[in-house]
Amino acid sequence: MEGSSSRQSPFRYLLFDLDGTLVDTTELILSCYRATLFKLVDNPPSDEEIKKGFGTPTRQQLWRLFPTLRDRVDELEDQWLQAYQRLHDDLVSPFPYTAEVLSELRRRGYPLGIVTSKRRVDVERVLPMFGLQSLLDVVVSVDDTDKHKPEPEPVLKGMEMMSARPEATLYVGDSIADLQAGRAAGVRVAAALWGPSPQGLLLGFNPDHALHSLHDLLELCP
Repeated sequence: MEGSSSRQSPFRYLLFDLDGTLVDTTELILSCYRATLFKLVDNPPSDEEIKKGFGTPTRQQLWRLFPTLRDRVDELEDQWLQAYQRLHDDLVSPFPYTAEVLSELRRRGYPLGIVTSKRRVDVERVLPMFGLQSLLDVVVSVDDTDKHKPEPEPVLKGMEMMSARPEATLYVGDSIADLQAGRAAGVRVAAALWGPSPQGLLLGFNPDHALHSLHDLLELCP
């Protein structure tokens, strides 16, 4: 595992997760649960239990977190999404220097893409808020594949859209599901240690690179 590399970058294509990697949505996601589904159970899941599912589709997380309500999963998802729409603009923010780092990477000639478990409509809502949409060459949302992270299909889809080779691609993510998806797709993976997942958990996966900030990418990608 490395934190930096030599002048010659081993990769030419960069893919990123979105939530927890480029934009900070942790409080938004937790607040959506607290405002809705916590009222339906006697013992709601802890914040740490919820965070374990970060990186995977919302419906999958609801199924795991509320086993006694699985027959109402459509209703749960609808309530959660309504809270998400209501709270979104007040509780989402970019991580420091997100646009600046992506802009510099783009200037250096690296094609950039997002591979996320968010719905496309939600991706298209958040990117313009922080000036990110013009910096990206491809976007893969949960709507674009039949299988989702931690399966490799979303990362493979991103590479296909970029005409990228696995050995020349780096996927940056903040969750175990991100790292698993990237590794299964045959690309190098970088752990975004500034996200909500415990650093020990991510480092225990033995990612190819451990990044403490987005700025670390500027050392990796000359």
